[in-house]
Amino acid sequence: MINIGYTKSKKGFIRSIMYKNSRNLLYFIYLILLMLIVFPYFLKEYRQAWAVTAYSEFVEGKRIYEAEDLFTFTTPVEEQQYDMNYFIVDSTGDGIPELHIRGQRYTIFTLKNNEMTILESFCASSAGRYYLLKNGMIVYNAYVKNNTGSYYYYFMLDDSGNHVLKLSFGWEDFNNNCRFDNNDLYEFNGEVCTMEVWFEKTKEYLDIDDGKVLVRNEARWIAYCEAK
Repeated sequence: MINIGYTKSKKGFIRSIMYKNSRNLLYFIYLILLMLIVFPYFLKEYRQAWAVTAYSEFVEGKRIYEAEDLFTFTTPVEEQQYDMNYFIVDSTGDGIPELHIRGQRYTIFTLKNNEMTILESFCASSAGRYYLLKNGMIVYNAYVKNNTGSYYYYFMLDDSGNHVLKLSFGWEDFNNNCRFDNNDLYEFNGEVCTMEVWFEKTKEYLDIDDGKVLVRNEARWIAYCEAK
């Protein structure tokens, strides 16, 4: 004779075990998903903090790069010191900042495998100059040869230091009167446009007042030392 009460009790016990196991499995899945979401955030925060610490130590002379400290960049020749400024901002778009140093050359350091390395380096010349914006974007202002005018190339860097162009525009003074007018050439992102359209599209990037042109939102460099 089958004990019905015992059978029901056994089935209830099995269901209880299965319920607890499924609940524990759900908790485990939730925990894994939470870790997948939260861990990258804290890792990024750690890398950001570590980068700023490393750059600060380099600026303060507590860290070297390939046997050279920041003083080497400012004073490459004995008794000759160059004007030097620095700024820390992300220029690759990965959320980890770079150290920008502007002196005799413009050098950009990044952090790879917890070590400082040069990501890119360039210098101003008679052909043009570089600007750094507050958001980390870099602008190359190329001067027009044998004429009045300028072209502006806005770019970011990838993790290998390659330039990733985001925006470009320019102007050439075709009638050589050193002023903006309808007889000049205007381009925005490779397309020729009228002077009115050009001014409208570039107003958030340039300040133009009485013929003087300034790049907007330039980074406020921090002075390290003055030339002497």
